[in-house]
Amino acid sequence: MKIAYLAAVLLMAASSSNAQVSCQTIGNQRFCNGPNGTSSTTQQLGNQSFTNFNDGTTANTQQLGNQRFTNFNNGVTANTQQLGNQSFTNYSNGVTSNTQQLGNQTVTTFSNGRTVTCQTIGNQRVCN
Repeated sequence: MKIAYLAAVLLMAASSSNAQVSCQTIGNQRFCNGPNGTSSTTQQLGNQSFTNFNDGTTANTQQLGNQRFTNFNNGVTANTQQLGNQSFTNYSNGVTSNTQQLGNQTVTTFSNGRTVTCQTIGNQRVCN
């Protein structure tokens, strides 16, 4: 489910300066609740994930080797490359991000100055 919730968590967490996002995985689905009533549901099918946000936004992600390609229905695309414990993402709107995983924590820094820290415990993930 790693590729399945990345777009959902980062999109919700990046939308607010004091955001907290909580996610729970059940089978091949991940349910996330974010700030101001935002939520998303992601389903993983093989190397693809399909995310629906409660505001009508959708995202489809496909993983090919160490790369992920995400298409949002608002026209934004994201290309991510995984290198060891780091991933580098370029968004078509000009934003870039760098994510580093350290144990059960990830820290994502965006080119616009926003940083999102996530911690996973069991099937729960919390980001702020």
